[in-house]
This record gives sequence, C-alpha cells and structure tokens, in this order.
Amino acid sequence: MPAERIGFVIAAFRGQVSTLSTHPYGCRVIQRTLEHCSDDEETRCIIDEILESAFALAHDQYGNYMSQHKYASNVVEKCLEHADNTERVAD
Repeated sequence: MPAERIGFVIAAFRGQVSTLSTHPYGCRVIQRTLEHCSDDEETRCIIDEILESAFALAHDQYGNYMSQHKYASNVVEKCLEHADNTERVAD
C-alpha cells in the first residue's frame, strides 16, 4: 500500500503507540510504518510516543526493538534514521 494512503493507520496509532509496541504484531506494524512513511509530520506522533515510553519499551519482549537492551536497537535505529539532527543529539 502506498505510504500516502496509510494516514488513517497512523491516526489510529495516536495515544496507543506504547501499547501497540508491546504487541507481537503491533510492534511490526509500527516498525514498517516508520520504514515506509516519508511524511515527517505523520511519523512525528509515533516517534514522540515511543520516546515517552522508551525506558519501559526497552525492557519489553516486543517493545525492546528500540534500545541497547538484549533484544535491542531496531526501533531506535529507525527513529534515528527518520529524526532530524536536533532530535538525534537530544538526551
């Protein structure tokens, strides 16, 4: 599906990113959305919610695809790929 046609999916994520990130299939949907959606405004809400829950997600079996934890780094890698320079250097 073309990225410009998945706005409704991203809208459905709002407020649910942390919960979806801990689901075995939800985490994959979020990863693929970040990989294939080039609209920074649309993905910003997803990245912001991931960052708000980063510590908890880093230790979750599925949400951990965003940390340096044992299962780590996939989501953090995607966030860094899609973040601007200011966001990349933020604490």
